[in-house]
Amino acid sequence: MLTSNKPAGRRWRPGFFLLLLAVLLAPALPAAGSAAAGGKKLRVTCEPAVPRQGEAVVVTVSGSERPPTGLFFLGRRYRLAPAGGVYKAVLAVPLAAAPGRRGVEIAWGERRETAAVLTVRAGNYDEEHLTLPPEMVSPKQKSHLRQIRRDRQLLRRVYGSSGSAVLFNRPFIMPLESRIITPFGRRRFLNGQPKSPHGGIDLRGRTGVPVKASAAGRVALAGSLYYSGNAVIIDHGLDIFSLYLHLSKISVRDGEQVRRGQVIGYVGSTGRVTGPHLHWGIKINGIFVDPLAFIKESRLLVPAAEN
Repeated sequence: MLTSNKPAGRRWRPGFFLLLLAVLLAPALPAAGSAAAGGKKLRVTCEPAVPRQGEAVVVTVSGSERPPTGLFFLGRRYRLAPAGGVYKAVLAVPLAAAPGRRGVEIAWGERRETAAVLTVRAGNYDEEHLTLPPEMVSPKQKSHLRQIRRDRQLLRRVYGSSGSAVLFNRPFIMPLESRIITPFGRRRFLNGQPKSPHGGIDLRGRTGVPVKASAAGRVALAGSLYYSGNAVIIDHGLDIFSLYLHLSKISVRDGEQVRRGQVIGYVGSTGRVTGPHLHWGIKINGIFVDPLAFIKESRLLVPAAEN
């Protein structure tokens, strides 16, 4: 029998170990805070309380007799909508947001105060390197540059057209049941040049496969863009937009009201692509967020009976 002259170390007790494991594996609770309005205490909850870079956060404000005029987070103002006796808003954590604790401010007119604190965590997204025709990476033709300028002006109008009412009453769904070939947030290098991180997910699909609307809303754009090809953008209210890009064919028109699951177009390979697929994205108040995570978060925005 072997023996050791080293002093015995502190032993782990099974009960303590199980308690520590339970704490480490416990799901994060929503952030909660309070603010005063007219002498009354409000309750402000944020879900998730520890969002990743590139994730949406649903904020619920209860206990207010009058609607707050807005929420502020990382320098942006967000609108709130009434929802069964409370008010709800959707914040967006930019991919470039620095990790750490960040305050959510609530406003009544010119008065603002911190109502909750979020802890932003790193997204830890990977990267990819693609080779594309030079004109699709760094356009030089005057006709292409003119189209890109027109596209930017058009998209500014599109993303500024949302109303304060939520236009859907059922959670978001996948527009195409398929395998993800490019995840959200991946840093991209095109022909060796660093470009913006991937603002959505790419879903594998054959040309002509139907693409469905993720949720009810109003078609804010149905047309062709230089980089995105044939594109459909749906306004779901409260500055929430879904994007469906590189379509071979569009089957809706500008201003049309669409329902969840309605066919809005077909998979294609138009625009800046290396092959047929669907690019699906969610943009909130000008910021791209993870669309897969938003499917879960959208359940917090609709009545429980509709989930």
